[in-house]
Amino acid sequence: AEQRATAASLGTGPVVPESTSSDVAVMHVRLGDVLDLGNCTRSISTPEDFSGVRDKMAEVFEKGIRLDDNKSYVLSRQYYEQAIEELPKEVRTVVVMSGSMCSHVDPHLIRDVGPVRSLAWQSELRAFLEGKGFRVVLRKADTPDEDLAYMSSARTFIQGGGDFSGLIAELVAK
Repeated sequence: AEQRATAASLGTGPVVPESTSSDVAVMHVRLGDVLDLGNCTRSISTPEDFSGVRDKMAEVFEKGIRLDDNKSYVLSRQYYEQAIEELPKEVRTVVVMSGSMCSHVDPHLIRDVGPVRSLAWQSELRAFLEGKGFRVVLRKADTPDEDLAYMSSARTFIQGGGDFSGLIAELVAK
């Protein structure tokens, strides 16, 4: 069978651990459309611009985001505090899965444009998890089929906001 090259196999990214390993938890987070408010091509031209966005996303990480349909898509620090308290003791690595929902942005072609708020929020989450002693691996979105297969085979899954994450949690529970 032909094997596809990945960033990890090419030496350009971290090696993503198997989701079935007992020391790995897979976490799905909703990024992009909700956090970036549909603006997936915002340009950040100075460090001060990014600093302001990061400060705002630190506030969002504390509170989460609940939309008009009363669904929580971006969850709060309190949610993640409780989720990691419930993890099996052997979990040492958290693989954070996210899709930016901004598929038209090609980070290889445009260096200073992207889902800036999503990236800042993800940075807050990573710092939080590392502060709790976890090794954090950010797994970039692949095809929906491959993401579904990876997450649904997780031994330990931390559900994020949105229906896709809820579907995965149901599959993991079976």
